Amino acid sequence: MIKDLILRNRSYRRFDASVKISEEQMLNWLDSARLSGSAANLQRLRYLYTVGTGKCKQLFPLIKWAGYLPEWKSPKVSERPTAYIIITGPATTNGMLNMDVGLAVQNILLSAVEDGFGGCMIGAFDRQRIHDVVSFSKGLEPLLILALGKPVETVHIEDALNEQDVRYCRTIDEVHHVPKLSMQMIAKKL
Repeated sequence: MIKDLILRNRSYRRFDASVKISEEQMLNWLDSARLSGSAANLQRLRYLYTVGTGKCKQLFPLIKWAGYLPEWKSPKVSERPTAYIIITGPATTNGMLNMDVGLAVQNILLSAVEDGFGGCMIGAFDRQRIHDVVSFSKGLEPLLILALGKPVETVHIEDALNEQDVRYCRTIDEVHHVPKLSMQMIAKKL
């Protein structure tokens, strides 16, 4: 059921680095992105991916992990992602492109979760240095990075106490806690 996939689709930041993602799996997930809705059906997104190659090592230090966890810098070597997707689009555009990114990423992540994998959307990366590692097609810029792999962490969704109580945290037992606003806080009947 789709809601089960949604509940399992969390922002995972620690993976089993020994479990690889196949090229076939990656292409299947990217096909889910290809089939996503697109504003005016312009289909302006392009995807650069790597599965278990040296590029993963090159991309890793360019990423900033978990802004709410300043004491935790990044996954250990044994917990690093085994694949990345860099979503690219036109350097100058209107806000509609962001909707396309959201739709595509959600489809990719739900497909990955269905296959027993997971990922994390990363908008905090070194936009200057990434050009040293990746060649982008003319007129395209990196918009978002997806880190992917076999999750090794437990993520627990819990009710937020109020609208300011949205900071995720990790407890001493390594459980990642994510507060979510209640339906009463976010939905009102017209």
